[in-house]
Amino acid sequence: MLELIDLHTGYGRSDVVHGVSLTVPTDGVAAVMGHNGAGKTTLLRAAVGLLPVRSGKVLFDGVDVSKLRPSARVARGMAYVPQG
Repeated sequence: MLELIDLHTGYGRSDVVHGVSLTVPTDGVAAVMGHNGAGKTTLLRAAVGLLPVRSGKVLFDGVDVSKLRPSARVARGMAYVPQG
């Protein structure tokens, strides 16, 4: 299961994602929808460790992976396949 709890992240000094929480159950599917520039890619990049989490948590199978490098998250079974 993937859980994002009150996640805040962004680029440089700019906050892009403000307090997003969501749960994707094991064997479940979730869709992140929004207009261009709404922060969808930024949210996913933070979830997999390509951007730092400023505050909040990323839990994967109940373990806080917020501070782990992307390679450690992949070793735990996370994956990110961007479009294109």
